[in-house]
Amino acid sequence: RTSLDLDNKYLVAQERNFVASYENTLEDITGHGTHVAGIAAAECDNNEGVAGVACSASLVSLKVCFRYENPDDLFDPLNGAGVCPVSAVADAIAHTADPNGDGDMSDHFDVVNMSFGTDIVENGVWQGLLGQSPTEEAAINLAFDAGVVLVAAAGNDGITQQFYPAAYDSVIAVGATDEDDFKASFSNYGANWVSVGAPGNYIWSSLPNALCGLNSSNPGSVCLGPNSGTSMASPLVAGAAAVVLGYLRDEYAGGRLAQPPTNAQVRCHIEQGADQSGVQGLDYSVSYFQYGRLNLAGSLQYIAACDGSLNSLPAAPSGLTAANSYIGKGRNKAFNGVHLTWTNNANNAQTNLLQRCDNVAVSGRKRQRVYTCASNTDWHTLSDGMAANQSTYFDGVSSTSTSTTYLYRVQASNSVGPSPWSNEAGITTPAK
Repeated sequence: RTSLDLDNKYLVAQERNFVASYENTLEDITGHGTHVAGIAAAECDNNEGVAGVACSASLVSLKVCFRYENPDDLFDPLNGAGVCPVSAVADAIAHTADPNGDGDMSDHFDVVNMSFGTDIVENGVWQGLLGQSPTEEAAINLAFDAGVVLVAAAGNDGITQQFYPAAYDSVIAVGATDEDDFKASFSNYGANWVSVGAPGNYIWSSLPNALCGLNSSNPGSVCLGPNSGTSMASPLVAGAAAVVLGYLRDEYAGGRLAQPPTNAQVRCHIEQGADQSGVQGLDYSVSYFQYGRLNLAGSLQYIAACDGSLNSLPAAPSGLTAANSYIGKGRNKAFNGVHLTWTNNANNAQTNLLQRCDNVAVSGRKRQRVYTCASNTDWHTLSDGMAANQSTYFDGVSSTSTSTTYLYRVQASNSVGPSPWSNEAGITTPAK
């Protein structure tokens, strides 16, 4: 709330403090929450600080943690850290399902990020991590059933033991990767409970202005700093979930989705769109993260497993070109077929169909050739059921097919039906 990179992002009227008995302020004392918020949704294009993943999204601060000071032990290593009592966490999560408390859950929060582990606190003294709790799980399930996307950090002990609230079934548990695209050494992991990974090592983001001090060389600038942890990976996924939700809402508004998007659908896009292998070949899904490492671009597309059948035809491919292909050089150079390329324009296509016409009429000057298929029955299929993202094809016509003219066209299809045809591309093979 006190970062110049976040000052226009918060819906202040909706902020709540669920740990007022421990810390009677909404301000972020430790800086952790501000750092996390900046990763998820800091402003873009303001020439300040960092750009959040969902920089068009709004933020609401629900304070569930407080800066801990052990009243009985001044040397407690936990002193100065954030502690998150289960009562506060459960109440806040339930609040996201029904912000007005009137039983109408249609105004629920869209995405909730939980970069913390839930604690047991008795009489102001920390007793340990909570583990699985029926009370907390009930609040989690209430929020999920209302339609909230729930994302949480998987923990920083480098072990496979389940960490809560991340490990509840209704939550997207997020592990951390490092700058080499490997699992970060500190990250908890387990393909049986950690959904995805995301970068979490030495991540720069916003901090409360006060943490930069009065001696800052530019007091009016954004306070920034690096942090590492699954706490930094989780808001990357939460921000991505907000972007995916916006994308799916646009798809529905444009008639390309049959039903309004759900939180389960958003989660499906995040998980199914993830990269299973890292840039250096590490297969995350073997032992680390069930679905792989976050890939927002992969999540922002039609995914049949998530979206089912669509209720509109796909857009037609365009820019189809045909070029003669050769092998060898000099006297050994020989024609060996026709190379085709095109642009796919549909985000809801499932397959591509390629056809060729062998009975082609040619008219016009050399640089203004017009190719026409003599009859619709002269079109025949070269490839049916090509992947929707395939945009090249090699037609290995016989090398004896010299001085022969061919005409090509491409069509996209989904469960509703085919798109219009692309432009037609003609080519005449070379003479011997």
